[in-house]
Parts: sequence; C-alpha cells; structure tokens
Amino acid sequence: MELSAKYVRTVWEKQSFSLAAKTLFISQPALSATVSKLEKQLGFKIFDRSTSPITLTVRGKIYMDYLDEIFENENLFQQRLNAIDESSSGSLTISGQMISAIHLLPLICGEFYRRFPKVNVSIDLSAPSEYAKKDVADLRFTYNPNPSLQDLSFLMHEELFVVLSKSHPLAPALAPLAISYEQIITKTVPDEKRIRDLSVFQAIPFIKKGRISDTNQRLALMMAEHLTSSYIIDNSIDIRYKMMRQGIGAALLPDLFLAASSKHHHDLCFFSLASPHAKRALYLYHRKDCAKTESMSRFISVAKEFCLRPNLLEQLSE
Repeated sequence: MELSAKYVRTVWEKQSFSLAAKTLFISQPALSATVSKLEKQLGFKIFDRSTSPITLTVRGKIYMDYLDEIFENENLFQQRLNAIDESSSGSLTISGQMISAIHLLPLICGEFYRRFPKVNVSIDLSAPSEYAKKDVADLRFTYNPNPSLQDLSFLMHEELFVVLSKSHPLAPALAPLAISYEQIITKTVPDEKRIRDLSVFQAIPFIKKGRISDTNQRLALMMAEHLTSSYIIDNSIDIRYKMMRQGIGAALLPDLFLAASSKHHHDLCFFSLASPHAKRALYLYHRKDCAKTESMSRFISVAKEFCLRPNLLEQLSE
C-alpha cells in the first residue's frame, strides 16, 4: 500500500487529521497536504471536512472499501510468506576435506540452525569421503574451482603462514623476520614484514602431508629449490602442528587453523610470505547439472555472510 493511502486510512481510523498526524509522527499541515494531493490525483474528495468528526464522501467510502481490501490482501500475503518461513524444512549434505571447513562449519551451522531449525544437515569431512568420491553432496568446499562444471560461491580469502617453534635451533636467527600472532588475527601484517626471499627457510625441514594437497602444492611452488628436506606425516594437521611445536621443523598453516589454535601461540614464531601462492580463495559449490534447492541457497547465503565478517579470525580465536 502506498504511503499516501496509508495516511488516508489512518485519518479515517482516527477520524481526525490532528490525531492521525500524531500517530504518524508528522505535522498536521504535511498530512493535510499529502491527502489533498491524493484527492487531486483521484479527482474527488475523500473526506467531508465540514463535519465533526470528519466523514467520508460517497466516493470516499468506495475508495476506503478498496483500501480495506488491499490491506487485507497484504496481510494475507505476509501471513503466507511467514508460514513458508516457519515451516521451512528440507535436507542438505555438505562435503570437503580441508581444515578450513572443519573450523568454519560449526559456526556457520550454528547460525544456519538458528535461522532454519527444521532443515536437516548432514556433514562428511572425513578422508576419504564417500560424498567426495561420488560427488553427490549438495554443497562442497573447494580451493580449486572448475567453473565449467561447478556453480561457485566465493566465501573468503585464506592466508598461509610459515610457523616454527621457538625451541627450534634456527628460530633465534629468524626472529627478526617474524610477525606477531595478533597481526595474523587482525589481518594487519605490514607489507615490509612479508618475506620475499624464501631461501631463509632452506635449512629447516618442513612437516607436510603425505598425500597430494593444495597446501603441499603451494609449498612446493613457493620454496622451489629451497625446500631441501621434509617430514612426511599422515593427513592429520593436528599431528603436524604438534610435531612442529616439538621443534622438529616448520609447517605451512592457514590463518583459520592458527586462529582456532591460539593456546600455544606464545611458543611459536610466525612468518608472512610475499608469494601470491600464500593466499587462496575458499568456495562453496554445487554441480551445475544439479538443481539448487532453497536449502542450499539459504546455507550459501548464511555462509557468505558469516565468512565476510571483518572479525572472523578473532571470533575463531576466542
């Protein structure tokens, strides 16, 4: 209903311009001018202002009956929309083997549940994943999108940092190059602290996955000839992190993991890398040959909203 029509309806409900103006929080002259303008557009007077209280003209009564029908239809329309939202249900499967998903999903799902409690959500982040093998999950996380096959939704950029225990023999020599944990969490790493010559790490073994992974590939691209030795560990990032803390070697770790592992940061050195391979984009996708359901659209919307929060890493570190 247009604003002028709502003003007219309020005047009739109050049967007074002055009372209607107070209800609408506008001045009486402004209200009178709006009603007069509408009457001019309609070509007839709605109110008989010579009576007290005011009454409707013959045409004004027909117009008011028309407004009542519009108001009732608008209420019915809104009730139907609310009913859809209140009874919203469905199912959703989510897959993707990456540490970022493990840390993000509990928070995203918490927000999603508060908004859509009747949607059944199934999550499989195990490795190997049956969902991943068959690619039958509704939504999957990925660092390596395929736009020709996937309908992509960008979530956020993630940064990788070299992390070394202060107990490592070479940590004191590298200390001047280190950044603080707070700079990582608040995304305030100064450009001059981003290391361009990665040969400074060539005497340090890197603890990495035994399988092919996005992080391994990026480590190889950045270190190139400087990566002289490594410890090969299973797929658990937690084990790699714990071995790094023992001073065995360095690890290339994402900021989301570091934010969620704040307990031991005082014992570690953090190094920012100038290489473009140190930053990667995280996406949610569904296959283009599969229809996007309402539940999928809602989850994507909640995930995008959540991941774009400026204090996301700080929230994960709490």
